[in-house]
Parts: sequence; C-alpha cells; structure tokens
Amino acid sequence: MASAWQIQAITTSLEGSSVERTLSQLGSGTLNEEFWAKVKLAAGADEVALALGLLTSVKVLVVIGDTGIWYRKTSGALVEKHYAEPINVETSDAGLTVTTLYLGNDSSAEVDVTVIAYE
Repeated sequence: MASAWQIQAITTSLEGSSVERTLSQLGSGTLNEEFWAKVKLAAGADEVALALGLLTSVKVLVVIGDTGIWYRKTSGALVEKHYAEPINVETSDAGLTVTTLYLGNDSSAEVDVTVIAYE
C-alpha cells in the first residue's frame, strides 16, 4: 500500500499587505530522510554551496528566504535561478537528483535562509 504526502506552504506579509500566497503539492511514496539547515547569506552572496547531507533523491525541497534570495540545483551562471521570495517549494515523486544547493542573495542586506528537504 502506497502512502501519500502533501506539502502546503502559506505565506502572509505582516507589513502593510494582506496578500496571502499558498502553494500545495501532492505526492506519493514514503518520506524516510529529512535535512534541515538555517544559514546566513551575506549581501551579494553568489553560489554558496550547501550540501544536503546524505540525501540523493529529494522528493520535497523547501527554501524559505526573503527578497533577493535564490538557489540553483547545479552550479553555473547559465543555470536557472529559483527565487525564494519568501518561499519556494519543489516536489518530485521520482526524486530530484540534487545533493548540493547553490544559494545566492541579490539584496543589499544579510538574510537568514532555511532549507528543508525530504527523501
């Protein structure tokens, strides 16, 4: 019997805006391993490598940041940036083949970034 999971991320601005953004993803299979990290990214940081521990086939990836925060799943200036302003969620039943994230900060201030991954 296959198990199922659902990730729901809801963000609400607390400073002058009532806009709520919701992202919900469904998937199947069992989530066995978890990775969690909170890192400080300096202003203008570019491709700071963050290894995802022993994870090799990530089914759920959550990056929580702020204005200007982005990540890439592979290194390189030509690789697409995924922005986490303030949150980005990716899911894959087959598993994302990522073992390291490359984080960046396009803003002029240091920002705390939280990365959560499940396999």
